[in-house]
Amino acid sequence: QSIWINLEYLSAEIWVGDFHAKPSPHPTLKITRHFFFPGFKNDTGGLLREKNLITERDEFLNSTIAQSNFWQRLGIQNDDRSIKISLFCYPQANIKQLLLALFENNQPSTILFPFSGTIASLSDIFADFKQLDANTLVKQNVTVRLVPFLSQYNYDCLLWACDLNFVRGEDSFVRAQWAAKPLIWQA
Repeated sequence: QSIWINLEYLSAEIWVGDFHAKPSPHPTLKITRHFFFPGFKNDTGGLLREKNLITERDEFLNSTIAQSNFWQRLGIQNDDRSIKISLFCYPQANIKQLLLALFENNQPSTILFPFSGTIASLSDIFADFKQLDANTLVKQNVTVRLVPFLSQYNYDCLLWACDLNFVRGEDSFVRAQWAAKPLIWQA
């Protein structure tokens, strides 16, 4: 007997509880479809989280050695004066406006930007930045660090270590919530 499960999108909407895991017989085939809604309430499919994730986060945040080791693994000299921003976004994100706002701020900012196709589509935005090395761009008080694809654990560390996290999609949105740091979600 086949089982048909439609995995739906993460939702906080009230109606998903009325549809989560409920049977929906196919009108012509002898199969029943079930809709699985990940969500934030008990009447949804919930969210998967590693058993010790919050403990690991708290230990990381309370350990200057763990944080220093993390920055070293990324090849980044940590500057405590700098606002650290992780920027994981879709290509259509208005990064130019973000940069203009950061240029207006007197405090140094470090943007940790995943090295991906997104950066290529934004080359005009970074054209007037000074390139310090293969992974570092600087203009005024803003440093952009291109970071490689990270393992899930190291991505969590990045979210924990940053002061502000821009995230996209559902997975990074949930991970950023568990980081318990300010976040902006590009759905």
